[in-house]
Amino acid sequence: MRTNKYNDKIEPVTPENTLGVAVEQEVMDEFMTGKRDSITLTIDDDTYSEIIESFEGGLMLNVENLPDTFHGCYFYNNGVFPYFIKKTLKHIALICDDRQIIGRIVGTEYTPGIRFRFGENPGEPSVEDPDGDSCIWDVTFKLTPVNLR
Repeated sequence: MRTNKYNDKIEPVTPENTLGVAVEQEVMDEFMTGKRDSITLTIDDDTYSEIIESFEGGLMLNVENLPDTFHGCYFYNNGVFPYFIKKTLKHIALICDDRQIIGRIVGTEYTPGIRFRFGENPGEPSVEDPDGDSCIWDVTFKLTPVNLR
């Protein structure tokens, strides 16, 4: 697990620097009462483009040695988070029905989840493998409330 501390400069909330996340009522209540101060998102094919920095259509890697094969957003990298979080991502809006809480991101933690390996040939399914070179990453964003509505 690796932690990054975000810049303390408070930037205005804009659609360009805020990621909206639908949450359950219980999660919203925990944020409203102060019992919760973070949200964990899974990086997968549906979410990576909103979280991971890219350049000319490719994901930006933060690694010493490039992998031999393409892993997309699933590169295990010996358990060290290999990507850059988008520089523009400064806030997360937690949304439940007509209520919204906007939190400023003040820290991140990265945890490798299920490890697997891709199939040997194109079109073959991936296989769960505790020694696999791919994984599904979870990113926990620590938040400080900007507004509660």
